[in-house]
Amino acid sequence: MAELQTKEAIMEQINALQHDLDTLVMGAEKEYRTRFEISDLKYTLLQEEVDELKQVVQAQGEQIQKYEQAKKTRPEYKSREKSKREFNKQSNVELRKQIEHLEFKLQTEIYSTDKERELIEKIRYLKRALQKNEEGEAEEVNPAYYRKNSW
Repeated sequence: MAELQTKEAIMEQINALQHDLDTLVMGAEKEYRTRFEISDLKYTLLQEEVDELKQVVQAQGEQIQKYEQAKKTRPEYKSREKSKREFNKQSNVELRKQIEHLEFKLQTEIYSTDKERELIEKIRYLKRALQKNEEGEAEEVNPAYYRKNSW
């Protein structure tokens, strides 16, 4: 009989421990679900913030486009563009003069091979700049530099 009581006592302990273990497992599962829900809510909140910021960026982009379009219609912008075209025409004339001057010097004067190559390269550069100006890509060229450093 003593043996039966010890078996029953052990079984009761096992059942009690099993119940405690089940309670702990259920608590851990509940904690896991709670943490998952919290993470899911945080993700949703951050996603909403990202969407709001995307809308703000898009709205600002549209405002910038409107501003750029409005700026192009203003008279001072048009006059600035006109003055750029006039400057390009003037600089084209100056570039042509420089090219003609350098070509004339190359044909009429005697230079060392290195100096002659240098002149040819400068003529090529000026011709490319002239071509770009005529195509409307206006490269910054300072013809006065070549006049000062005429050979």
